[in-house]
Amino acid sequence: MAEEGAARGGGRRSCARKKELEGGTNGRRRNKKKRKWKNVDLFRRRLPKSNAKDVENEKPIQLSVQDRSSRCNFSFLKPFVLLMTICGTHVTLLYSPKVYNNNHIYQALAPGKKEFQGVGLLNFNNTELDHWEQLIPNVTHVVLELEYAAKNMTWESQYPEWIDEEEETEVPVCPSLPSLRSTGIRLNLIAVKLPHANGGNWSRDVARLHLQLAVARLTTSFKGNYPLYVLFVTNFFPIPNLFTCKELVGHVKGMFLGEKLHLPLGSCELAFPLRGKELSYVGNVRREAYATILHSAHVYVCGAIAAEQSIHMSGSTRDLVILVDETINLLILRNIDFLFGMPEITATRNNGTLFNSGVMVVELSNCTFKLLMDHINEFESYNGGDQGYLNEIFTWWHRIPRHMNFLKHFWVGDEEEKKQMKTLLFGADPPILYVLHYLGMKPWLCFRDYDCNWNCDVFHEFPSDVAHERWWKVHDVMPELLQQFCMLKSKQKAQLEWDRRQAEVANYTSGHWQIKVKDTRLKKCIDNLCSWENMLKHWGETNWTDDESHTPTPPAIATSSLSDLRLVNLAFYHPCKC
Repeated sequence: MAEEGAARGGGRRSCARKKELEGGTNGRRRNKKKRKWKNVDLFRRRLPKSNAKDVENEKPIQLSVQDRSSRCNFSFLKPFVLLMTICGTHVTLLYSPKVYNNNHIYQALAPGKKEFQGVGLLNFNNTELDHWEQLIPNVTHVVLELEYAAKNMTWESQYPEWIDEEEETEVPVCPSLPSLRSTGIRLNLIAVKLPHANGGNWSRDVARLHLQLAVARLTTSFKGNYPLYVLFVTNFFPIPNLFTCKELVGHVKGMFLGEKLHLPLGSCELAFPLRGKELSYVGNVRREAYATILHSAHVYVCGAIAAEQSIHMSGSTRDLVILVDETINLLILRNIDFLFGMPEITATRNNGTLFNSGVMVVELSNCTFKLLMDHINEFESYNGGDQGYLNEIFTWWHRIPRHMNFLKHFWVGDEEEKKQMKTLLFGADPPILYVLHYLGMKPWLCFRDYDCNWNCDVFHEFPSDVAHERWWKVHDVMPELLQQFCMLKSKQKAQLEWDRRQAEVANYTSGHWQIKVKDTRLKKCIDNLCSWENMLKHWGETNWTDDESHTPTPPAIATSSLSDLRLVNLAFYHPCKC
């Protein structure tokens, strides 16, 4: 976590540092020469560099994006730079090890420089301000000022562990960040230098977030039909789902920048209320889809089919896109098409300041994919998986109610009243939950008679016969041709019987091990070796033949380009290893 000074956008400053910062934000002290600097004195205090550190010897971060209006390569300072236009059609991401290259910046700004009247500068020191005057002369340079965030403002205060989503005792409220007021001057370029927080946790630095949100808000306050560029000078990429590499500052696939800025600062508030008017959304059916990921044909095809069935039973008209490599273990109980109208990243909380990547709104683009792949070795995933990595890239996310990704899980500390409440939610008809997320052993890998998680001590946090029955009701509505994908392999039948016997020996108090199995799949064989009883005789041995059983092959699926497709991800991450 960034140091406290960086986290609140200010903090204690040494005399030397204070002198440098004053040079970077106070235009009034620049009176020794006649210059066209105009200071907009908006706030009492100024935002410092926030623990910026030298990155001269650090490995550069590079991301190339095709510029639609120019084939030139240009650079600025040594760090990563993002140049965006609000009324044009290009985005340019740049890197150069050189401190300055006037020619390249001149080329970058050349198409609109003749129309430039004002340049807004934020968080630059004296030397850098002098250089800006040389770079773009004969225009009004406005040194923008931004007041500190509150001293108690931390990343954790933006992304708390818990909020009262049902508003039973309080209405959750996010802390506020000071904004840049409109300058009253036409600005054609806003340039801001972003800090690099000490400790390496730059992506969760409040000062860095504050600067980007402030600039974004300022850009939306300008009126008129003229080009407005936003340029970031930074060692690392800006917030990728605020200033996207794929789109412009203006319009982002149905979500305007101004609309994003009306969202809460973090997960301290819901992105939309749980209660109230029923949510509705029309959108673009052809460019929106649910997506999941499969790890193996036998284990998860059944779950994917059931999920698709539940999507259409909820009244949705979107398709389910199935990619290969992971899991699906959910039911859509109520229509969640309105999530397509939410920005990237919208998700439920997992733990701490992190989101759960199970139900998650993402927007596909080649450049975002390249961003993720280029930096995959530079970030450490806290859980070694996709969820941990995505949380390092997309630290600015928006919270949706847990009813939209409700875990079938009973925590150790749950009181009996809370367990009963969860059970009622699992079985409510009409449904209260939007999405039910199955943890532990999946329903189709158990006998339909009861939840087999009861028979395994390491899974005792997960069993619910009510939730189990709900999944099988969806299964029974599926066409018989598709139900064949939910057949049990002989090895799985043997495993279930082995677990039942172990539960009997342990005399588990739930007593589920006493229930006689009537599941008709028990007598249907899809393998070359059908005698699961004989398998039990050798259970646990390593030298017996483990036959790879036959698995029904799904029909061929027509393919099409997924570029520019808005997705609600349904590839759930498992918070525990089962």
